[in-house]
Amino acid sequence: MMVCMKKAIKESVKNSMSRLFKLLICIALLITGFLQSAAAAVADDYFLAIKNDNDGAVVTILFRGFDANTLDGEGRHGLHLAMMEGSLKVAKTLLDLSGTKVDTRSKQDETPLMIAALKGHTALAKRMIARGADVNKTGWTPLHYAATSGQLEMIKLLIDELAYIDTESPNQSTPLMLAAMYGTEAAVKLLLQEGADPSVKNQLGLNAADFAAKAERLDLARFLEKLANEGVNPKTGDVVEKKATAVASTQPSSSLSTLNSNSTMSNSTITNSTITRKPLAPPSYTAKSELAPNGRLYAAINLGNPILAAKNPATGEPMGVSVDLARELARRLGVSVQLVTFDAAGKAVEALKSGSIDVAFVAIDPARTVDVSYSAAYVVIEGDNQANQANQAMVTTKDRDAGAAYLREFVEEMKATGFVAQALGRHKIEGASVAPLSP
Repeated sequence: MMVCMKKAIKESVKNSMSRLFKLLICIALLITGFLQSAAAAVADDYFLAIKNDNDGAVVTILFRGFDANTLDGEGRHGLHLAMMEGSLKVAKTLLDLSGTKVDTRSKQDETPLMIAALKGHTALAKRMIARGADVNKTGWTPLHYAATSGQLEMIKLLIDELAYIDTESPNQSTPLMLAAMYGTEAAVKLLLQEGADPSVKNQLGLNAADFAAKAERLDLARFLEKLANEGVNPKTGDVVEKKATAVASTQPSSSLSTLNSNSTMSNSTITNSTITRKPLAPPSYTAKSELAPNGRLYAAINLGNPILAAKNPATGEPMGVSVDLARELARRLGVSVQLVTFDAAGKAVEALKSGSIDVAFVAIDPARTVDVSYSAAYVVIEGDNQANQANQAMVTTKDRDAGAAYLREFVEEMKATGFVAQALGRHKIEGASVAPLSP
């Protein structure tokens, strides 16, 4: 009898526990659903406030704990949406937040900086760039977008920030091509002045003149074709004079008068951009695989030498001549870059030798040539006398022959095109100068 009663009580307790457990699960599901619905409602309110440029509502929602980096249903960051909608007050608010990610990519591979470039929001673009937005992202770039809508101030900003003038889209179209078809003649002029090459062709074999012709801008097409046929490429010294002559002698229609104004594309302006070296060819497969074996370039940045690099006081991110060179090298290789900081050159070299990084920026030291291969110097740091000068070079490991060869050519091009000089000026570096070109 007692055994039966104990068994009955045990079954009753078991059934009660089971019911209680099921009840708790139901309650948890209800709470989860409620919270999800509430979160979705908050997200809807947040993105609606962005579209309406209601910065007060955005601040209130964020103050309650909402994540500013939440993406909308189309995978767009709030800053991206603010740029698209012209919600400039909200954009400024988001940029004021230290935790806001400024370089996210949408499903269309667009960044907030690209939209700012398209819309001409130059002041906001400056703030994004200062916080690390990538000027030279792979694929379509901010310069492509600025050229498309003829945003002159934006084009100037991006070029000042070392946007590559002939950067190629996935189908190898350049900003000049897009300016010729969709932008303004002033944008075409500016890009040409900055060294854009009108002879470059995309995957379909079309150059800037072809793009202009497709848009029925026939005067512009003839002008660009003439420049392209005469070998106009501001990067090659043996054709610059032809370009100057062509511009001066061509009798354009009124639609091209701005391109040939005496106050714009004068002979002296073009001649000053003369470069006497052949443009650097794209890296070989071997060079690329040696310099970025993991599909990403790991570059050592020596913060112990303030002439080469320092921390951005606003963002804490590294900035400087070596950082600019690392990013440009990665862009040329078609890979992303990972900046790895060190407080001394010796530590950077040891990391290079261990294989944890791919390239470094250090002074040329003959004692290290057993293990590493140097480029020629790109910068000379001044000393009390010539013997105390420090020649700063790029370096990789000795076993990367093709990679080292490409680095040497890369450094020469960066000096020849004025890239290094511009970087020194932009970062306000004193006590250093561009190293001479190698013979």
